[in-house]
Amino acid sequence: MIGLSYGGSYSLLAAAADTRIKSAYASCSFVDAIKYNSFTDWTWKNSANTFLEAEIAALIAPRYICFDAGDQDQLFGSDSSKAEFERLKPFFAAQGAEDHIRLFTFDGYHELDPADDGMEFFFAHL
Repeated sequence: MIGLSYGGSYSLLAAAADTRIKSAYASCSFVDAIKYNSFTDWTWKNSANTFLEAEIAALIAPRYICFDAGDQDQLFGSDSSKAEFERLKPFFAAQGAEDHIRLFTFDGYHELDPADDGMEFFFAHL
């Protein structure tokens, strides 16, 4: 499952909930949900007390997921994605699946990474 922006968020949630999804690609959406809490549908009542993006993504382990983030993304940028990805790493490491996750950053905006790295990772693990 692949999604951009809100679609990336829904790809993350769907892959966490449905083990039939073997590989997911969430573009321009893997960020600190508390920092961006004005998106009320991302932070439903008290959700941050239990699950932020890293914890939701942890439910996907040991399956595969990659993320991308544009350094010039006018909504999020890549710094929040990098920090959230660092929080995610230990969850996959605990399952011996460190190589099942990737974060690709690129010099671009709120768009799919124009390089093929994310797509290649995604398709390699279907």
